[in-house]
Amino acid sequence: MDAFSQLRHEHYLNHGTLDGSYAELFRALLGPDSGDVVTDATPELLPLLREQGAPNDALGLGVRPQGRSGQSQRRGMQLFQTMFYGDPMFSGLGSGGGLGTLVREVGNALAAGPYDIEVTTLVGRDTNGEHRTVQAREQAGPGHVIWRLNYAGNGQNDAFRSDEATLRAMLSEALKAERETSPLAAVVHTRYIDGASYAAAAAAMRTDCALVATITPDPHRTLCGPDGEFIPRTPADAATLVYRIKIGDALVRRADAMVGIGRSAVEQQLLPYFPQLENVGGRRVVGIDEGVQFIDKLPSDIDPWGIIDAALEGTPSGRGEVSGKRRGLPVLLCVGRLHPAKAQPELLQAWLESGLYHRYNLVLVGGDLRTPNPTETSMLEELERILAAAPPEARAGFLQVGALANNEVRLLEAAFALQSTPECQHVYVCPSPKEEFGLSILEAMAAGLPVCAPLRGGAPSYIRHGSNGLLMDTSSITALTAELGALLHPDSPVGTKLHHMAEAGRETVRKRYSLEGPAAELAAVYEAALAHSTLAHKHLSRTRQTHTGSTAL
Repeated sequence: MDAFSQLRHEHYLNHGTLDGSYAELFRALLGPDSGDVVTDATPELLPLLREQGAPNDALGLGVRPQGRSGQSQRRGMQLFQTMFYGDPMFSGLGSGGGLGTLVREVGNALAAGPYDIEVTTLVGRDTNGEHRTVQAREQAGPGHVIWRLNYAGNGQNDAFRSDEATLRAMLSEALKAERETSPLAAVVHTRYIDGASYAAAAAAMRTDCALVATITPDPHRTLCGPDGEFIPRTPADAATLVYRIKIGDALVRRADAMVGIGRSAVEQQLLPYFPQLENVGGRRVVGIDEGVQFIDKLPSDIDPWGIIDAALEGTPSGRGEVSGKRRGLPVLLCVGRLHPAKAQPELLQAWLESGLYHRYNLVLVGGDLRTPNPTETSMLEELERILAAAPPEARAGFLQVGALANNEVRLLEAAFALQSTPECQHVYVCPSPKEEFGLSILEAMAAGLPVCAPLRGGAPSYIRHGSNGLLMDTSSITALTAELGALLHPDSPVGTKLHHMAEAGRETVRKRYSLEGPAAELAAVYEAALAHSTLAHKHLSRTRQTHTGSTAL
């Protein structure tokens, strides 16, 4: 239990609530010499530290309206899921990553399954930064619509996500318009602890929608260092962290049901930082493993290099070239958005320093290489800097391809897997310091590739080291270099088992992590949320009758 977890539990035990703990947390983040900085030195931060709204209304999410009559007799439901980190139809570009793919695919599974659910995924579209021609409404699959809300931004979704007032108004208007034309009860599902999820929760409350929140221990588990003590922060950074902690508590307080990422998430990840989850008044709180679309029969006649060549043809979206005899070497494949959290430069450095470039090519897939955003530009410059100092042999084995559609990524992975032999085994590598769950890892396993995945995060929950995959320390370039070099060394005892690990990994996904399971569990959570919402409406109605003799708002 780190210092933050201890602070939360002690305050909750002593007071039965977390109200009033935020200024204490703020002081702890500033360090022991903070003095009266909370009240004297940073008056502009006070609104983030005070309780707002009624005593039982953290952050002023508002009071749920009485609700429309007859909803308890409804058939079917509307699901509105929010996704403001990239576009689910263009995963791998900008801030869009694996979660966008999950949102799209699980939405398709819910809409197509026996659940009677109409799915709408709400995303943001920056009219100043969007270079693709896209529709405001796009069919992601039967019964599943992607609805893009236009805003004039700066080319990055960060500004949109942080403008809570604008986003709350946009979402409220969108939800209200949809609700007025449908007799179905509705659920809003948020998946982050940030200002955008807070805005979506407020919009759900205003428009008579049940609220389901995916709760994660972020930023909670980043507040302390390896020694378990608080990492000192600047006043501005501390206030931002405290505000996100408050948002998490508000979502826990107001949600009709909650979801953790991974089957053991509630006990192992959430309860250490959310002691209030011990008593949620009968609401559903469940950990759900994420899943991927499993392809039973993989295509057997696809050349992976043909897929890459087709992606590069006529577009400036590739860097480097692997040709001739180098194409006869096995590949280390890494797929993900270009972001520091995905650690592509660290992987490139480890590939070089370990000497793996003598025996493996390195292929990176992801990012907008034609019109990169500032984060992607910085990552590309770092990759170029590292590559410029590499020997010619290494540069001949490196290739970077821009983001591909998810179906193309899956096809590429399957093609590399089917081309593999025990003597020339292609490998999927995820160098991230931590993956919350690791959907890209699961997709590679489903395709039949052996995987090297981070020790930190969700991968150890489904990878048994040396059996169905490999786990490695990715906490630093030094660790990553040593781990990769040792695991993939020709004399490594696990190196000879890669082919068997690939088969076992694919079977793991087939049995435990196909999309059908998570879709069914989420459908049950949505039903539970609607049931709780109905009870809340009845309680609110009785309370109003007691105090006013009327149910009028």
